Amino acid sequence: MSQVVEPAPATRSQANEFNYRPVPVLAPVSLVLGLCGAMALLTAFGVVIAFLGAILGGISFLRIRRANGDLGGGWLATIGLMLSALFLVMGISLQSYGYATELPEGHIRVNFPHDISRKQFVYQNGETMLHPDVEPLVDQNIFLKGYIRPSTKINGLTAFELLKDNGKCCFGGEPADWDSILVIMSPGESVDYTTGLMSVAGRLSADFSQPGVYKIDATHVERSRTSF
Repeated sequence: MSQVVEPAPATRSQANEFNYRPVPVLAPVSLVLGLCGAMALLTAFGVVIAFLGAILGGISFLRIRRANGDLGGGWLATIGLMLSALFLVMGISLQSYGYATELPEGHIRVNFPHDISRKQFVYQNGETMLHPDVEPLVDQNIFLKGYIRPSTKINGLTAFELLKDNGKCCFGGEPADWDSILVIMSPGESVDYTTGLMSVAGRLSADFSQPGVYKIDATHVERSRTSF
């Protein structure tokens, strides 16, 4: 009479191997982007990160769902998608509100790099003049953004150079006259040096007889509410 051999019970390692489900790489990536999307509350770049996280999280979530249980990581994709969507909506709302409310009444919004620096100067008959597009801005109340040029003084600045950007062309060398604006604070007002983007409002003037051509008598200086 033959003996019946019972199959050996599966070991824990074999059971785990049988239950293993691969996780799509987009699932953890979307979670990381969802966490990094919190930067959308501070900068426009964070909005881009949150948007990318929402796209990848959505793709990963749909892929896992359509796999009918063959893929794992659904909770990673879900959390990543939800965080990214949340920070995307909040970031766009905050950036839009900041942009809409940062312009002081009676001032013209000016893009420093595009509307002033990029125009440079015009040379005609041996004379240096303002570009025709820049000339109408002189003696007007304008609002623009830039970066404080580093100096030996950090706190209590009553005057400073505002640069079009914080690139090596300016923060390490002498900026061109069209890349720099001398900002004079109102009497009794001062500002501390910071590496961040600054918003400046005031009356613009231009004088080629001075070392710095452009000057703003500022009525309002603060850390920029938006990054654009």
